[in-house]
Amino acid sequence: MNDFKDTLRCAKQGNADARYEAGLAYFNGDGVRKSHKKAAKWFKLAAAQGVTEAQYLLADCYCKGDGVFRNATKAVIGMTGRWNIIKGKRTAATSVRKRKRNVSE
Repeated sequence: MNDFKDTLRCAKQGNADARYEAGLAYFNGDGVRKSHKKAAKWFKLAAAQGVTEAQYLLADCYCKGDGVFRNATKAVIGMTGRWNIIKGKRTAATSVRKRKRNVSE
């Protein structure tokens, strides 16, 4: 349980990897009572910080309705790695796509 407390402390301080790990712990019930709602919360925070695994798992939560209301649009957005585009942030992948589009136009 001590490991989870440390992870949760780091997650609350804004550490992206710790937020993802907290989400996994809540999702699987590792060292803490299982809660898909809390897992989705932490996956959402980590996904917003660009953690790819969290983006995928959050999309899966939206697809299945685990801890969140089912939402096909958000599931597709997460599965295609577009969270950062929607949040107004550009990742290296989106910059490359944008450059390719500009070259072909």
